[in-house]
Amino acid sequence: MAKSKTVHVVPKDGSWVVGSEGWISVHSTQAEAIRAARHMIKDGLSGQFVVLGQSGRIVKSETYRLPKVKTPPRKSRLGKKKMEEAVGSVVLDRVNSYSLLPSA
Repeated sequence: MAKSKTVHVVPKDGSWVVGSEGWISVHSTQAEAIRAARHMIKDGLSGQFVVLGQSGRIVKSETYRLPKVKTPPRKSRLGKKKMEEAVGSVVLDRVNSYSLLPSA
């Protein structure tokens, strides 16, 4: 049974290398390498592929049958103290509503 995997597409010496878990293929263009990576992922149960640019930064990524990766939240303008109070009150409300103990 196939499992979730990550396939990397990276530039190397003027070609593009597709690699995953010990398997490597070399392609002359980035488009060919991306097609090969998509094919590998779609054949499996689920997975993702990541394309790295010449600088080593991620320039493209796609996931198949996996939950989307969420971007981290931005820092609030409310400030740390007010944010802690807001989160604390929400947590207390949830704990109290789901409590198995009878309320006093």
